[in-house]
Amino acid sequence: MSHPKSLILIFIFLIISLLIGCIPGFLIKPTATPLPPTLTPTPMPRTLTICLGQEPDSLYPYGTVSPVSQIILNAIFNGSLNRVGDHLTTAILEKVPGVESGEVTLEPANVNNGDEVVDADGNLVSLTTGVNVFPHGCTSAECVLVWDGASPLQMDKLKINFRLKAGLKWSDGQPLTAADSVYSFQVASDPSSPVLKNEIDLTSSYTALDELTVQWLGKPGLITTFMEKFFWLPLPQHLWNRFTPEQMLTAEDVTKRPVGWGPYVIQSWTPGKSIRLAKNPNYFLAAEGLPKFDFLEFVFLNKNEDPLAVIKTGKCDFVDKSAVSLDLLPTVLESQTSKQVKAIIQPNLEWEFLALGIKPVSYDDSYYPYGIDRSAFFDDLRTRQAIASCIDRQGIIKDYFFGQAEIPLSSLPSTDPLMPSGLSIIPYDPAKADQLLTEAGWLDYDKNPATARVSFNVKNVPNGISFSLNLFTADSGIPRQIAERIAASLVQCGIQVNLIPSSLKELYKEAPDGLVFGRKFDLAQLSMQTDEQTNCLLFNSKEIPTQLNFWMGKTSGGANFTGYSNSSLDTACQAAGRSGLNSQVYKTNQQQVNQIINQELPVIPLYFQPEIYLFRSDFCGNKWDGSNENILADLDTWEYGSSCQ
Repeated sequence: MSHPKSLILIFIFLIISLLIGCIPGFLIKPTATPLPPTLTPTPMPRTLTICLGQEPDSLYPYGTVSPVSQIILNAIFNGSLNRVGDHLTTAILEKVPGVESGEVTLEPANVNNGDEVVDADGNLVSLTTGVNVFPHGCTSAECVLVWDGASPLQMDKLKINFRLKAGLKWSDGQPLTAADSVYSFQVASDPSSPVLKNEIDLTSSYTALDELTVQWLGKPGLITTFMEKFFWLPLPQHLWNRFTPEQMLTAEDVTKRPVGWGPYVIQSWTPGKSIRLAKNPNYFLAAEGLPKFDFLEFVFLNKNEDPLAVIKTGKCDFVDKSAVSLDLLPTVLESQTSKQVKAIIQPNLEWEFLALGIKPVSYDDSYYPYGIDRSAFFDDLRTRQAIASCIDRQGIIKDYFFGQAEIPLSSLPSTDPLMPSGLSIIPYDPAKADQLLTEAGWLDYDKNPATARVSFNVKNVPNGISFSLNLFTADSGIPRQIAERIAASLVQCGIQVNLIPSSLKELYKEAPDGLVFGRKFDLAQLSMQTDEQTNCLLFNSKEIPTQLNFWMGKTSGGANFTGYSNSSLDTACQAAGRSGLNSQVYKTNQQQVNQIINQELPVIPLYFQPEIYLFRSDFCGNKWDGSNENILADLDTWEYGSSCQ
């Protein structure tokens, strides 16, 4: 207990201290305490989550690259030389090489009998009498020469210099050089690398001129504007040269952890769950604030997960088409209307069509319809037009795809630059079909559409033949349902149809055993991936597979299983193939080919299947405009949320 006197002394001391503090001269200025600086909060790391319908087997560009593998590779390697529509784009080259700017030149070479050259149609051949070639100085079809086998001959080697941008780096910080592209070419050339060797076989040399310039030199006679085929994707030689090309197919550093130069670098791969990537600090567009996200995660959805639900719950920011079934199309459209989810619904390049057996294989030794040969049902264009008029293609698209598919004008989407303007689709019109069939000589004597029409003066068909056809189709799914609908429509027009469902293995069996590809069919409903070469492969008369050409056609594998023949199409295909450096000649002739297919109907185009991509409702940044089939090519610019404002 404190003594009372002590308390009094403490009190007196405090009073004196206060008084002294108030006396001038004894005033003590307080020391100012600076306020802490205003701190900018560190932004939280952000992750973009892309959900896929399956897990890739490998991320090695020359391995078993599936569509989902390619999506992930977009994040690791990007900006190479790519064709978008009818022009080339690049981000890692200084510019697209050109004739005018001097990167594309021609180098003359003396050639002799027996030398390996490229003929005017782009085929690698041994030079001999009668071969069509581009002689020295010739770059278009007008000056193609048929070599006489004796005259001295010079042909040109096409030379292209591809120059990389300065300062490119691999994600580990090492410089990316021309030697890395040459290394890639060498790996691709190895027999153990499972890649097509077409472009490699057309190459005389592929060399690095300096740190940034790689030079491709073609074999004599190859004149082309498709330069993107002859620039090989750089691979990290400094990391992968310890493996042989065969070892690279299984080495995990190559297949699971590839190092690239793109916006992201692989951080981890959890089998069955996800692949996580982090922002690449050495990305060549980092100064532009790209990529937008610190992390990118590819999540593998299982088959039981609802792709719409994973967007709404925030598990996924974007769901790839590989995880979105067409069965969800009506629900997707409803979610779009309510603005819960955004979607891109577009036609893919899976072309569904009704093939007509115009010239069966039994006609190859001569056509004799009074014996075992099936009648030439499809020789008259009016008959083919009537079949198209009988099928309610727009109704099929409405009922099965909710109006979100496209009736093809030919084998390419209507937006493709190789499609000419002014083409039209034959509409569903049973009355018009009746008129056309009657004009062609297929008569409905009993006025009963349930019974087959009978021929009378039909082109190349004996009188009295019933119009009865076999239709081969898949044995399940939407294609089977649509085939049943097509058959019912044709019956209403007086064409009897015997539907023959087949397994996909049987339906697509190769010639000569396959009924379809062996040219032993009437009608076949088929689906195939299409590109700008499809028409000239499917309908060029030189590519009709026969026993005489070992079922391989003349040069391109014998894809013309319908047996269709049209001299104008053959001429246009040849002109396109011989367009040399004239890209406009190529485009004009390919447009003519598409116009012929549209008007001549060697097949009845049905639809391009729609594909569906889903993404969150506040998503932005995607630059996709329909000209590039790779919708994820620019994922480094993707953004969502408040940053979209």
